[in-house]
Amino acid sequence: MSGTTKGNIPTLEELKIGLERGEIKYHVQPIFNINNGLVIGVEALMRWQRSPHELLIPEYFLDVLTAHYSPTLAPPIQAANKVARMFTSLYPNMFCAFNISGALFDKTQSIYTAWIKDLMNSVPATQIVFEIVETDTIKNLEQAQRVAHDLRKSGMRIALDDFGTGLSNLDRLRDFSVDIVKIDRRFITSLDDNPRSFDIIRGLMQITTSLGVEVIAEGIEKTEQLNMLRDLGITLGQGYSLGKPADAQFWYTRLQDYPYFELS
Repeated sequence: MSGTTKGNIPTLEELKIGLERGEIKYHVQPIFNINNGLVIGVEALMRWQRSPHELLIPEYFLDVLTAHYSPTLAPPIQAANKVARMFTSLYPNMFCAFNISGALFDKTQSIYTAWIKDLMNSVPATQIVFEIVETDTIKNLEQAQRVAHDLRKSGMRIALDDFGTGLSNLDRLRDFSVDIVKIDRRFITSLDDNPRSFDIIRGLMQITTSLGVEVIAEGIEKTEQLNMLRDLGITLGQGYSLGKPADAQFWYTRLQDYPYFELS
């Protein structure tokens, strides 16, 4: 998950106005193989440019959207599926990852039912990844496990975001069959000045390797961090030095012309 400017929680009427004005759009951040530099996927990030100085991330308006979902509030679904179609068609096996809230596992949330149904009609299931955000609450563990199982059975993959930031990470790694863990940026950014971060990541790698789970390092900002991650055996990464979040069309054009990262 990539950070951005936060703001105040909007009302339903403000949300409708924002949708009518086309203020809610998707940005993406690419994910690369850090050994050969080739792009392997993108993380799709819903953003609401509420004003020139206020950019909202989903945690500030997604609950309002899901609680009052109706066909008139469908543009975010259409935008998400458009982004998925764009990037999964670029290269074979290119994936598109979406952050999801705990509400996905509540079958009463019709927005997710509608979205996933349409999404599966738009792109191959094997090219979709759902990232479970560490801070989200899952109220019904057994139901959540069934939903996650059904998603994986369809071919979609499940990732744990912000991995390593709390005990709930280990709980979820124990309770869910997941395909990917994303090591939280705080461990990556402290690699070059805190030796314990290196040891912790090495320990996390041992756990995930034994479980057959893929690892993505978030928040790569320096060449030194990139080299240390390679030494640890990590092959996938994202971060500002590899590519900053930007408008979906920008990255589509950029990756179409040149599917590799350049250190910035």
